[in-house]
Amino acid sequence: MNNILTRIVLLIIFSFTILNSWTNAQWLDVSSNVSVNLKDVCFSDSSNGWAIGSNSTILHTNDGGFIWTMQTCPLVNQSLNKVFFLNKDFGVIAADKGLILRTRDGGIHWEESTFDTIVNFKDICFIDTSLGWVVGGSINKTGKNFGFILKTMDGGLNWSKQYETDTTLSYSEGNFTAIKFSDEKKGYAFTSSSGAQLYTTIDGGTNWYKKGSFFYGISNMDVFGDTIWVSGQGFASTVNQGQTWSYNSVLGGGVQDLVMLDGNNGFIISAWLNDKRLLSTKNGGLSWEDIWVYDGAVFLAMYINPLNNFICLVGSNGRIVINKSFLTAIVDSPRLTEMSMHLFQNFPNPFNPITNIKFRISAPGYYSLIVYSSIGEEVMRSINYYSRAGIYNIIFDGKSLSTGVYIFNLIGKNGSLSNKMLIQK
Repeated sequence: MNNILTRIVLLIIFSFTILNSWTNAQWLDVSSNVSVNLKDVCFSDSSNGWAIGSNSTILHTNDGGFIWTMQTCPLVNQSLNKVFFLNKDFGVIAADKGLILRTRDGGIHWEESTFDTIVNFKDICFIDTSLGWVVGGSINKTGKNFGFILKTMDGGLNWSKQYETDTTLSYSEGNFTAIKFSDEKKGYAFTSSSGAQLYTTIDGGTNWYKKGSFFYGISNMDVFGDTIWVSGQGFASTVNQGQTWSYNSVLGGGVQDLVMLDGNNGFIISAWLNDKRLLSTKNGGLSWEDIWVYDGAVFLAMYINPLNNFICLVGSNGRIVINKSFLTAIVDSPRLTEMSMHLFQNFPNPFNPITNIKFRISAPGYYSLIVYSSIGEEVMRSINYYSRAGIYNIIFDGKSLSTGVYIFNLIGKNGSLSNKMLIQK
């Protein structure tokens, strides 16, 4: 009897050990061969990724995050803060001292542009290989924070100032720390000082409007539909452009990064004192659950791709961790479709008879672009074949069609996206 009990106990211990080892094995610490703070990470596809950070560090992987190699940076001893790659060739980096880098060959060569050496750029966003924005700020001689929003229309070669915060006010409007655009026209930006101010635009940044404010500093932002999520000293969301906020302190604050997959599912990295966690929400941030309570160097940024179940985290002391089987619990999320393809509003609209329909494909596959009349009759089928990742522009000729509303629909393996357009003759 004792032998049987002993075997059962040993079997339970052995099974637990195997299960625990399997679980831990999902989180793989990989070597970066650097000891600097890695501040951001971005992948253009399932193979190619970049991690950037202090001391002008640019790392590249072409095997999905297992092996990282140093790329040559033209800057010396600079802090690189944000990296954005639209495809495996085109990428941009926002840095301190008014510096912006861009590459058109996957980082083999980097081109440098300078705006104002007093400005530290904190975030960057591109819609396509031409149109993008960068934000940042600094402190002027009177001790006030000020911020800038810059725009490029030639892929980052030249930048023009769209907005500058007012330093003549009795209070500080703060530095810009985060920016997001959902299309060529609609964008959001945040300043962060003792409080945070939301700015919005509906014309591509020609005009920026102050909206609601938030009483905590903001370092990261994500947008899905009409909901805006922000993180920094805690986590909060708003559905009315900042007039009211739903706030969650999340273990006391110290949220390093934020990624929302849709209106409900999202992830944050939280580091508060010695409490370091990766957490998830399934209700838009109202409550959070631990995914991983970790030790060692603090993570500062993460990249998540639900299409291939992948996460990469980077942080202090050159730490990089990947997990290739991460999102098994999340299925059929609307953001899966959004991340794999994006359908822009046609331009011009209304039109007669020619317009451009542009869309972005992030993963190769079979895609179709179909135009329907308002009663559901198919009037055009432009593509129905295997397409590589990239940006496509279809010229639509409506000369044979009558005045009215038409629906254009992009269909891929993860779902479909649609928009309306108006022929006006």
